[in-house]
Amino acid sequence: MNENRYQELMATSWRRPLKMDERRELEDARGQIPGSREDWVEEEALSRALRGLANVPVPSNFVEMVVRAAAAGAKQGGAARRSWAGRVWWPRLGYGLAAATMMGLVSLHEYRAYARVQMARSVETLSTVAAVPKIEWLESYDAIHALQRAPQVDTELVALLQ
Repeated sequence: MNENRYQELMATSWRRPLKMDERRELEDARGQIPGSREDWVEEEALSRALRGLANVPVPSNFVEMVVRAAAAGAKQGGAARRSWAGRVWWPRLGYGLAAATMMGLVSLHEYRAYARVQMARSVETLSTVAAVPKIEWLESYDAIHALQRAPQVDTELVALLQ
């Protein structure tokens, strides 16, 4: 049995109960077509439920009522979409901004801590290079003071160069 015949039998089962030979043919098809057994069980349950419903007469303005309901649903659909966007996207945006702010603050704190460590290392290096002068250097203060009073320009050297 091919797929078209199976679909034809399914459509027939929607309109009326199947005859015995049609039922046998459908059962043979269920073994050949994958997934058809589950489809048939669902379709048969739905058909039984629909046949059990009472036959209610359709009102004369049924089409007009459907058109009005569809138009009202379209209007409400836009509001529903907007409210869905408000319920879904605004909180997500808020959480995202809060997370980005927290990451920025943590990054700033870490940068400042890193800068302090670098400053401490540079001070440590500088302190080892430029140590406090030793007491022996300060004993000859008069000689250092005399050096500062000496003339800046060596006049003999300037005279020789001219």
